[in-house]
Amino acid sequence: MPAAERFLPVVAIAGDENEFVAEMEKAVRRDSSLLQAKRQAIAAQNTWDQRVAQISTIIEDCLEERQSPRTGVTGSQKESA
Repeated sequence: MPAAERFLPVVAIAGDENEFVAEMEKAVRRDSSLLQAKRQAIAAQNTWDQRVAQISTIIEDCLEERQSPRTGVTGSQKESA
């Protein structure tokens, strides 16, 4: 699952049922407050609100680009300038 690979090593990826069980057992054995904090930090950066904001920005930039194709500058680029 390529999309989940960016969250390694705080998540495990299993290819089948047996691997899933083995990875779960490993995760329980090696869990620590440091790993819990890392998982929570990643989760905080990947909320639905965050995802909606990212998608909204992409859509707004595309719409602005359609309305003024000559400038080549998008809304998010204008804001950072």
